[in-house]
Amino acid sequence: MLQSLSDLENEIDYLVVDTPAGASESSLFFASAVDVPLVVLVAEPTSFLDAYAFIKAAHIEKNIQNFSVVVNMADGSATAKTNFDKFFEICRRFLDVNLHYAGMIPCRMQFAGLL
Repeated sequence: MLQSLSDLENEIDYLVVDTPAGASESSLFFASAVDVPLVVLVAEPTSFLDAYAFIKAAHIEKNIQNFSVVVNMADGSATAKTNFDKFFEICRRFLDVNLHYAGMIPCRMQFAGLL
């Protein structure tokens, strides 16, 4: 699959691959194939656990050091940054990785009924 995707290298700037939450084999496989994995974080305990498990496994099993984190479904910029900072502190205490705040995606209630 990666060979097929590498054929697109000169055609596209970015490719987003949505993988399962947590440290699944497919998530780790794709994370090891990119320059910097992008982790999507939601301000919920299960999201923190899944993101932490993924970063820990990617670091230990695939020797990945750098990660970007985007906060999804945020109430605002300040809240998103606060959630990132909390997650950053957890990772800093227990893992030797670099986390970069990549921004936030706001929660829009008008979209809630669409799913």
